[in-house]
Amino acid sequence: MAISDKEQLEILDNILGLNNDERIIFYSNMINNNNFANSEGEIKINNGAFYNSDNAEENKEYIEQITKTYTECYKLSYKNDFNFIIEWISKSYKEKNFMNKDSFKNKEKTYLLLFSSLYYQQTWATKYADSDTYKSSFYIDNNNTKEVNFMRHS
Repeated sequence: MAISDKEQLEILDNILGLNNDERIIFYSNMINNNNFANSEGEIKINNGAFYNSDNAEENKEYIEQITKTYTECYKLSYKNDFNFIIEWISKSYKEKNFMNKDSFKNKEKTYLLLFSSLYYQQTWATKYADSDTYKSSFYIDNNNTKEVNFMRHS
């Protein structure tokens, strides 16, 4: 969606096997088929684009294109409103303080942040034994980890 060079866009289309219009339809189908909540669980896909109004002007054509892929677009000051991004991420992952401001290096020099999240909580058809769960580090980035539960299986 962000490629303006026609030759590069053609290369991407060939790699993916879909042109831009086909990707939008595919993405729409994916969102419609994979966003739901019922008594047994929930799947939620969230996409966000956050323009830094302190040093960037938004590209309206780009916003128009990514909005077709169910991406929420925001223009805000990273100096004054960065907590909004942190709250958006926490809400998407349904976990308070999933990330914090320290997770973002050089955010003042950043023009655009793009986030995609997949939240999945569902009841298993076959119950998983809690004894097969172990704690280990989940790497948020090169400098930040978080202890989470992992499933051991074979």
